[in-house]
Amino acid sequence: MKNTEMELGDLARYLGGWTMPLGRSEKANIAIQKEAVASSEFDPTSIADARKKAVCAIVLRQGQPGFRLALLNAYDSRCAVTDCNVVCVLEAAHIVPYRGAETNDVRNGLLLRSDIHTLFDYGLIALDTDNEPWTVVLASSLADTDYAGLAGKAVRLPPNEMDRPSKSAIDMHRRASRVIS
Repeated sequence: MKNTEMELGDLARYLGGWTMPLGRSEKANIAIQKEAVASSEFDPTSIADARKKAVCAIVLRQGQPGFRLALLNAYDSRCAVTDCNVVCVLEAAHIVPYRGAETNDVRNGLLLRSDIHTLFDYGLIALDTDNEPWTVVLASSLADTDYAGLAGKAVRLPPNEMDRPSKSAIDMHRRASRVIS
Protein backbone atom coordinates (compact mmCIF):
# COMPACT_ATOMS: atom_id res chain seq x y z
CA MET A 1 0.00 0.00 0.00
CA LYS A 2 1.29 3.44 -0.90
CA ASN A 3 2.03 5.93 1.83
CA THR A 4 -0.75 8.30 0.63
CA GLU A 5 -3.31 5.48 0.67
CA MET A 6 -2.28 4.64 4.24
CA GLU A 7 -2.70 8.30 5.24
CA LEU A 8 -6.12 8.45 3.56
CA GLY A 9 -7.19 5.28 5.31
CA ASP A 10 -6.04 6.67 8.64
CA LEU A 11 -7.89 9.91 7.93
CA ALA A 12 -11.04 8.03 6.95
CA ARG A 13 -10.98 6.03 10.16
CA TYR A 14 -10.44 9.24 12.14
CA LEU A 15 -13.25 11.09 10.39
CA GLY A 16 -15.88 8.39 10.50
CA GLY A 17 -14.66 5.39 12.40
CA TRP A 18 -14.58 3.36 9.21
CA THR A 19 -12.89 -0.01 9.41
CA MET A 20 -13.77 -1.26 5.92
CA PRO A 21 -11.50 -0.54 2.94
CA LEU A 22 -12.48 2.64 1.15
CA GLY A 23 -13.69 2.65 -2.44
CA ARG A 24 -11.99 4.76 -5.11
CA SER A 25 -14.57 7.60 -4.96
CA GLU A 26 -14.38 7.70 -1.16
CA LYS A 27 -10.60 7.94 -1.37
CA ALA A 28 -10.90 10.74 -3.93
CA ASN A 29 -13.34 12.69 -1.72
CA ILE A 30 -11.03 12.37 1.26
CA ALA A 31 -8.05 13.44 -0.83
CA ILE A 32 -9.93 16.54 -2.01
CA GLN A 33 -10.97 17.41 1.54
CA LYS A 34 -7.46 16.83 2.84
CA GLU A 35 -5.97 19.02 0.10
CA ALA A 36 -8.50 21.80 0.75
CA VAL A 37 -7.69 21.83 4.44
CA ALA A 38 -3.94 21.76 3.82
CA SER A 39 -3.98 24.50 1.17
CA SER A 40 -6.00 27.11 3.00
CA GLU A 41 -6.09 28.82 6.35
CA PHE A 42 -9.20 29.34 8.39
CA ASP A 43 -10.64 32.78 7.70
CA PRO A 44 -13.50 33.56 10.09
CA THR A 45 -14.55 36.57 7.98
CA SER A 46 -15.29 34.44 4.91
CA ILE A 47 -17.77 32.08 6.51
CA ALA A 48 -21.27 32.16 5.04
CA ASP A 49 -24.23 31.31 7.24
CA ALA A 50 -25.17 27.80 6.09
CA ARG A 51 -27.48 27.02 8.98
CA LYS A 52 -30.96 25.85 8.14
CA LYS A 53 -33.67 28.01 9.56
CA ALA A 54 -36.98 26.69 10.81
CA VAL A 55 -40.12 28.44 11.91
CA CYS A 56 -41.25 27.18 15.29
CA ALA A 57 -43.65 28.15 18.03
CA ILE A 58 -42.14 29.68 21.14
CA VAL A 59 -44.08 30.07 24.35
CA LEU A 60 -43.64 33.57 25.71
CA ARG A 61 -43.10 33.19 29.42
CA GLN A 62 -44.94 36.07 31.00
CA GLY A 63 -43.36 37.29 34.19
CA GLN A 64 -40.13 35.30 33.78
CA PRO A 65 -37.78 38.22 34.59
CA GLY A 66 -39.75 38.99 37.76
CA PHE A 67 -39.78 35.30 38.72
CA ARG A 68 -35.99 35.12 38.37
CA LEU A 69 -35.52 38.32 40.35
CA ALA A 70 -37.75 37.00 43.16
CA LEU A 71 -35.69 33.78 43.29
CA LEU A 72 -32.39 35.69 43.23
CA ASN A 73 -33.62 37.66 46.23
CA ALA A 74 -35.01 34.61 48.05
CA TYR A 75 -31.80 32.57 47.61
CA ASP A 76 -29.39 35.48 48.19
CA SER A 77 -28.16 35.01 44.59
CA ARG A 78 -26.81 31.49 45.27
CA CYS A 79 -27.66 28.17 43.63
CA ALA A 80 -29.79 25.97 45.90
CA VAL A 81 -27.68 22.90 45.02
CA THR A 82 -24.11 24.09 44.36
CA ASP A 83 -24.06 27.39 46.29
CA CYS A 84 -22.65 29.02 43.13
CA ASN A 85 -22.92 32.82 43.27
CA VAL A 86 -22.14 33.68 39.64
CA VAL A 87 -25.41 35.45 38.90
CA CYS A 88 -25.15 35.25 35.09
CA VAL A 89 -25.35 31.42 35.22
CA LEU A 90 -28.16 31.23 37.79
CA GLU A 91 -31.59 30.42 36.40
CA ALA A 92 -35.12 30.43 37.73
CA ALA A 93 -36.22 26.79 37.59
CA HIS A 94 -39.90 25.93 37.78
CA ILE A 95 -40.63 22.87 39.92
CA VAL A 96 -44.04 22.35 38.32
CA PRO A 97 -43.43 23.28 34.65
CA TYR A 98 -44.44 26.74 33.46
CA ARG A 99 -48.13 26.93 32.55
CA GLY A 100 -48.62 30.68 32.69
CA ALA A 101 -48.06 33.52 35.11
CA GLU A 102 -49.71 31.54 37.93
CA THR A 103 -46.76 29.11 38.00
CA ASN A 104 -44.31 31.99 38.54
CA ASP A 105 -44.80 31.70 42.30
CA VAL A 106 -41.52 31.76 44.26
CA ARG A 107 -42.73 28.60 46.08
CA ASN A 108 -42.78 26.87 42.67
CA GLY A 109 -39.17 27.74 41.98
CA LEU A 110 -35.57 26.95 42.71
CA LEU A 111 -32.57 29.10 41.87
CA LEU A 112 -30.23 26.72 40.04
CA ARG A 113 -26.99 26.97 38.10
CA SER A 114 -27.80 26.44 34.41
CA ASP A 115 -26.38 22.89 34.16
CA ILE A 116 -28.15 21.82 37.36
CA HIS A 117 -31.38 23.37 36.02
CA THR A 118 -31.08 21.25 32.86
CA LEU A 119 -30.50 18.08 34.90
CA PHE A 120 -33.45 18.99 37.15
CA ASP A 121 -35.73 19.51 34.13
CA TYR A 122 -34.64 16.16 32.67
CA GLY A 123 -35.42 14.45 35.98
CA LEU A 124 -31.80 13.44 36.55
CA ILE A 125 -31.58 15.46 39.78
CA ALA A 126 -34.34 15.74 42.36
CA LEU A 127 -34.68 16.67 46.01
CA ASP A 128 -35.41 14.35 48.93
CA THR A 129 -37.73 16.05 51.43
CA ASP A 130 -38.15 13.04 53.76
CA ASN A 131 -35.68 14.45 56.32
CA GLU A 132 -34.25 17.81 57.33
CA PRO A 133 -32.22 19.13 55.68
CA TRP A 134 -33.54 18.30 52.23
CA THR A 135 -30.90 16.56 50.12
CA VAL A 136 -30.00 16.01 46.48
CA VAL A 137 -30.76 12.66 44.86
CA LEU A 138 -29.41 11.60 41.48
CA ALA A 139 -30.42 9.31 38.64
CA SER A 140 -28.17 6.26 38.35
CA SER A 141 -26.88 7.60 35.01
CA LEU A 142 -25.05 10.35 36.95
CA ALA A 143 -23.35 7.95 39.39
CA ASP A 144 -20.00 7.90 37.56
CA THR A 145 -19.97 11.54 36.45
CA ASP A 146 -18.70 14.82 37.82
CA TYR A 147 -22.13 15.28 39.40
CA ALA A 148 -21.83 12.20 41.66
CA GLY A 149 -20.49 14.37 44.49
CA LEU A 150 -23.85 16.13 44.71
CA ALA A 151 -25.65 12.99 45.92
CA GLY A 152 -26.79 13.47 49.51
CA LYS A 153 -25.71 17.13 49.57
CA ALA A 154 -27.90 19.39 51.70
CA VAL A 155 -30.06 21.78 49.69
CA ARG A 156 -29.72 25.49 50.41
CA LEU A 157 -33.21 26.85 51.13
CA PRO A 158 -34.23 30.50 51.40
CA PRO A 159 -33.93 31.90 54.93
CA ASN A 160 -37.49 33.26 54.74
CA GLU A 161 -39.91 30.33 55.14
CA MET A 162 -42.49 32.10 52.94
CA ASP A 163 -40.01 31.86 50.02
CA ARG A 164 -39.24 28.16 50.43
CA PRO A 165 -40.27 25.72 47.72
CA SER A 166 -43.52 23.83 48.05
CA LYS A 167 -42.78 20.40 49.54
CA SER A 168 -45.67 18.87 47.59
CA ALA A 169 -44.32 20.31 44.31
CA ILE A 170 -40.81 19.01 45.09
CA ASP A 171 -42.21 15.57 45.96
CA MET A 172 -44.26 15.51 42.75
CA HIS A 173 -41.12 16.36 40.74
CA ARG A 174 -39.18 13.60 42.49
CA ARG A 175 -41.86 10.96 41.78
CA ALA A 176 -41.81 11.93 38.10
CA SER A 177 -37.99 11.92 37.91
CA ARG A 178 -35.47 9.15 37.22
CA VAL A 179 -33.61 9.41 40.50
CA ILE A 180 -32.40 6.61 42.75
CA SER A 181 -34.91 6.28 45.58
